[in-house]
Amino acid sequence: MRCYNRGVPARRAKKHVMYSRTKTKIDHSTLSQIVASAFGPDRHLAQSRELTDGYFNAAYLLELSDGQRAVLKAAPPADVRVMRYEHQLMRAEAAAMGLAHARTSAPVPAVLAFDTSHHLLGQDYLIMSFVPGTPLNKIKAELSPEAVAGVERQIGGFLAQMHRIAGPGFGPMTGVPAPMPTWGAAFYAMMDDILTDGEEMGVALPRAAADIRALVARHAPLLDAVRTPSLVHWDLWDGNIFYDQQLGQVTGLIDFERAMWADPLIENQFFCHSESDAFAEGYGARLLADEAAHTRRDLYDIHLLLILIVEPAFRQYEDNGLELWAREQIDGVFRRMGM
Repeated sequence: MRCYNRGVPARRAKKHVMYSRTKTKIDHSTLSQIVASAFGPDRHLAQSRELTDGYFNAAYLLELSDGQRAVLKAAPPADVRVMRYEHQLMRAEAAAMGLAHARTSAPVPAVLAFDTSHHLLGQDYLIMSFVPGTPLNKIKAELSPEAVAGVERQIGGFLAQMHRIAGPGFGPMTGVPAPMPTWGAAFYAMMDDILTDGEEMGVALPRAAADIRALVARHAPLLDAVRTPSLVHWDLWDGNIFYDQQLGQVTGLIDFERAMWADPLIENQFFCHSESDAFAEGYGARLLADEAAHTRRDLYDIHLLLILIVEPAFRQYEDNGLELWAREQIDGVFRRMGM
C-alpha cells in the first residue's frame, strides 16, 4: 500500500457533507410538468421524493400513475459558479450513460428523457430508469469478504467492457476542453483547470501551482504512452454502485457525469494504488503492473485530491473534514514524488 494515510476514502467521505449550493429545489408542480412533457398525457406524476445522497446535481425519485419509477437529475442553476471541469456535466452524463447502456452488459440506467431547452426548468435535466438495490456504501460493512470480492469481480468485468469503448480523443466527455490527440496534453489541461480554479478562489494550494504544472509537464512522455482514449467512469465509488444482497449481484452503476476519454488507471478503483485480486480477475488483467503505472496513478491521485481541496470553495459545505483529509493525503503523494 502506497498511501500516506489510507484513512477516509476520498469520495466516500462526502457522506458527512449535508449541503451543497449546486443543488436546486424543484417543486411538485414543475416536476409534474416535466413528467407530462417526457411521458405524454396518459401518465402523470403520482408522487415524488428528493434523493439527498448526491452532492452536485439535484435528484428526485418520480413515481408515475402507472406504477413506473424513474429518477430525475437536474444540473445546478446557471447562476451558481462551478469548477471549470463541471460545466455541462449533465450532457456528459447523458452521452456516457447512453454508450455504456448500449454497448456493455453493465447495469446502467437507460436515459428516458434529456432536455437542454430550459423551457420547463432553468437548467439541463435528464430522466433515467430506476435502479433497484441499495448503494454499496450503506451496506458494505455488513457483507462477508467473499461477497465484497464478488462485487469487485463484477465491477472489474463491467469496467473492462467500458474501457474497450474508444473515443475521438482524450479529455472530459463534456468536450471542455475539446478532445486532444494525446493523453499528456489532455491531463495537463485538466490539472491546469483545477489549479486555475483554486488560484481564482484564493484557495491555499498544498504546493505552488507552478510546481504542480511542472510536475505534470515533466511526466508528459509517461502519460503519452497511453494511446487509446477509453471510456472511463471516474467517479465509481461505493455510493454509485447499487447492490442486491439477496441476489449477490451489482444491480446498478450511476452518476456518469464526470466520465472522460482517458487512461483506465484514472478510475476510482485504483485510488491510492489499490487493485484487489478479485477486481483484476474480473477485469482480466492487472493495470498497476509496473513502476510507470504507479507513477501515473500518483499523478491521478494528486488530480483527485486537488479537486477535493478546491471544491469546498465552490460548494460551501458545512463540514471541512474531507478537505482536511485530502490535504494530509496529498502531502504524502507529493513527498513520494520528490516535492
